[in-house]
Amino acid sequence: MTPEQILAEPARILTQEKREHYFEHGFVGVQEIVPKDVLAELQKTTVEFVEISKAVSSSDDTFDVGVGHSADTPILRRLKCPDEKSEVYWKFATGLMADVAADLVGPNVVFHHSKLNFKWFDASDTVKWHQDIQFFPHTNYNVLTIGCYLEDTTMENGTLAALKGSHNEKMYNK
Repeated sequence: MTPEQILAEPARILTQEKREHYFEHGFVGVQEIVPKDVLAELQKTTVEFVEISKAVSSSDDTFDVGVGHSADTPILRRLKCPDEKSEVYWKFATGLMADVAADLVGPNVVFHHSKLNFKWFDASDTVKWHQDIQFFPHTNYNVLTIGCYLEDTTMENGTLAALKGSHNEKMYNK
């Protein structure tokens, strides 16, 4: 679908202004979109997985752990496929987040995968600037990444940065 066709569809979650911003700039940010009870359930489930990860000594099919990860000092980098591990994450991905996706790519949304990344308060696991599309196994560009913070972030603890207009530029190799 073209942006004009997508924008002609009724919005489910995002305002029309936010949808237009997405097509103009290549990203959109929305604060406090997740209902408080849903956010609390996601946070509780996440804490439970961090606790489970304490029994893991190396990365496996569920957890990607950082150097020095232990029961005393969990350094969980990623929960792999959380939607397959918990009904809470599955309902979130196929509910609210699917509606957000439909607002940006049209009503025929196809879910590919999910992951839950953890950002710790030090430089041990810095993610350098990159374009997500280069990691996607797709041959078209009508795909997107939706990131949803479960905790507040600041510039000091790993907030996301986006390069305005880069969706209309060439692919970068750095």
